[in-house]
Amino acid sequence: MKKFYLAICAVTLISLLACNKHNDNNNLNAVDQAFITQTSISNKAEIAAGELALSKSTNPTVRSFSQMMITGYTEAEEDLETLAANLNFNLQDANVMQQQSIVSRLSGLSGYSFDTAYMHAEVKAHFNSLSVYQLTFNEGNNSTVKGYVHRFVDLIQMNYLKADSVSRSL
Repeated sequence: MKKFYLAICAVTLISLLACNKHNDNNNLNAVDQAFITQTSISNKAEIAAGELALSKSTNPTVRSFSQMMITGYTEAEEDLETLAANLNFNLQDANVMQQQSIVSRLSGLSGYSFDTAYMHAEVKAHFNSLSVYQLTFNEGNNSTVKGYVHRFVDLIQMNYLKADSVSRSL
């Protein structure tokens, strides 16, 4: 099963980086707009879940992973907010409910149950993010947004593989 996930990730990453479909038009299409909004929500959810994991997990590997999420996604969110401001795109917190729902589900758990639920959620979240990044690279219109995709796809890929590894070790 691990080889299957690694193969999917490798194919996704290769096709993302191999595709040279760039449009220098700086207009945001619907895919670009959805990417910015969804990625901001995802970044904030990763930070909130990581902070929760730091306070609830007793597993050193899970705590280390959660700190890595906080650090990486804080940087990613700061860059995304700068990108959005430069493109005059209003990042709304309208979907904060989605972010809070993830934390709410995890906050009722503790110990091994928390650790396994958190890590399984991380695997799923990063796998889904890879799909969103791929779609944006293929169908997005804005070169600045695609630049963000290029800068952070390796982080998403690395986090997916690490989350999968930690999840399997629990």
